[in-house]
Amino acid sequence: MWYRDRLEEERTGIPSTRGERYARCTDEQKRAAVDHYLGHGRRASRTMRMLGYPKSRDLLVRWIDELAPGERLLRRGPVPRN
Repeated sequence: MWYRDRLEEERTGIPSTRGERYARCTDEQKRAAVDHYLGHGRRASRTMRMLGYPKSRDLLVRWIDELAPGERLLRRGPVPRN
């Protein structure tokens, strides 16, 4: 099916929307995850554990960069213990 979609995309020049059907999290869930991250110590692992989603740290990082550019905490060196 993906090959057929690809051929149709090349023929018409219109991008396929196939991947959009499989989005697992809504925009509201993405916003809730980013808000939780920003409001609770900027810890990705804590946000993922508390909300139960997303399953990937990379995905959460992409959401943060998309919805709150420049707000992501960048750690360098050892992580301090609280």
